[in-house]
Amino acid sequence: MELSDLIFILCRPSEPGNTGAVCRALKNMGLSRLRLVSPVPMDEGLIRARAVHAGDVWDQARVFDTLEAAAADCSLVIGTTRRRGRRRKSVTMTPREAAAYLRDRPGPAALVFGNERTGL
Repeated sequence: MELSDLIFILCRPSEPGNTGAVCRALKNMGLSRLRLVSPVPMDEGLIRARAVHAGDVWDQARVFDTLEAAAADCSLVIGTTRRRGRRRKSVTMTPREAAAYLRDRPGPAALVFGNERTGL
């Protein structure tokens, strides 16, 4: 998988500073594909202030109404959580394990992150 095949999806983001920080983190890692699902209205100035030199990532971000629409062109979708345990019905992986899993998969693939307050 190429880095350009990775798509980052933020579901219901609510904090403009966090969204800008995601843009900056993606750019720092050589990534740029950002999608947002049902974001609350956000102050673009705050997003750009936190994005610093990653305004282009924000400019290219796409907005969708549903997660299904945001991930429709992805061959693989991975949801993230900070929680591990017996209630997780599917396979769980650490970030390192997920990276190794993705390495040999054809893209595009999405990594999905939930709302800052409630997660996915």
